[in-house]
Amino acid sequence: MSVVLQEINILIMKFCLFALLMSAFTVSGQTFERKAVSVVSQRSIYLNGGVNASFGGKSRTTIPITLPENTVSWYYSFSTTPGQSGAQNLNLLAQLAALAIDPTGLTSDIVSLIKIPSGSAIIEAYLMDQENSDAFLRKVDLNGGTYSFYREGTLTNTKHAVVPINNFPQGTHYLGLKNPSEIDGVNIYLEVVAIVLEESEQESEAVAMGNLGWKAFERGDYNKCIELSKKALEIDNTLGVFQFNIALSYLILGQTKIALDEYVKAIGITKKQMSLRIHSKVQLRI
Repeated sequence: MSVVLQEINILIMKFCLFALLMSAFTVSGQTFERKAVSVVSQRSIYLNGGVNASFGGKSRTTIPITLPENTVSWYYSFSTTPGQSGAQNLNLLAQLAALAIDPTGLTSDIVSLIKIPSGSAIIEAYLMDQENSDAFLRKVDLNGGTYSFYREGTLTNTKHAVVPINNFPQGTHYLGLKNPSEIDGVNIYLEVVAIVLEESEQESEAVAMGNLGWKAFERGDYNKCIELSKKALEIDNTLGVFQFNIALSYLILGQTKIALDEYVKAIGITKKQMSLRIHSKVQLRI
């Protein structure tokens, strides 16, 4: 390879590397992964019928839902049984955790992927703020008053459901539960889970190792750059930027064929990860 051609190739490599550095999510070391976090662990709530509630107990209640930091979406699921009998196991946390691990798992069909026991008694569920939650509990609607609720997250005349919520990812919200029956009591089994973004410790370690490799490159120690970049990829083989560093180092060392092979690998990794990240951003907002 002529000196001029080698210099041109180095410039092309540097340009590709610069573009990747400008767009890659991982170079800063702040990379994130999705994690399912319990917000309200499964609980059983008994609500009397409206008439019976006049003699004790209650026909409606509210559950405060305080979402953790970096929540991107959240879900609640419930099932029902008549009276105070029966038991249901929702397993919402475990099911969402399994889906969140898979980069393609959180799809628009996620609700159909989550299995919950069939309910057998009708309830109403309203998502609202604190002020309207208080009005809901005071039953102002029975005395000519009103309360407001969010359309998203609200269900009526339903026996069981998995409910995704995307537009209210921060702060504290209230889930108002109501037994619409005047006579019959109902047991409600409820669980709430948030999907949050957390920094990936594994990928952060890989980034730190890869960045040391780039420091070696800047010192002119290209073999060390290759060594450290390969170690970074052993920790996390999705970081295409460090595969580019390997290719560039081999090119400068004059090992053109190896450099080309490494460059092709880098392009493949980068294209795959960009596709997955775009997919994740879309699917997290289901």
